[in-house]
Amino acid sequence: MSDQEVRAKLGQPSAMFEEQDYYTISEKETAQVAYDKQRKAVTISVDYLDGVGAPDNKLVVGGELEQRSNGSLYKMVWHDALGFWVSYNRTNGSVVIVTVTIQKIK
Repeated sequence: MSDQEVRAKLGQPSAMFEEQDYYTISEKETAQVAYDKQRKAVTISVDYLDGVGAPDNKLVVGGELEQRSNGSLYKMVWHDALGFWVSYNRTNGSVVIVTVTIQKIK
């Protein structure tokens, strides 16, 4: 999608930069869309504060998350044949943030 198509779907961004738009969906959900030089979306990343509204990790990355030494949970899956990778990250600590990112493979 072009930046104009993204904005037509998601509305006016909370902040616009040359290569990225930032959206505040709600108090608990934000999204960032990054663009290449041709103004086509190449990365979409959504943050869920306290995990509220986050999709189930098994639906996103198809399996269990790996625990890192800092207590966070993470998994990334490459879909080379489809041309993208997707990751699921859950922070550890008093403020939990779940981040789901999908990016085109260049």
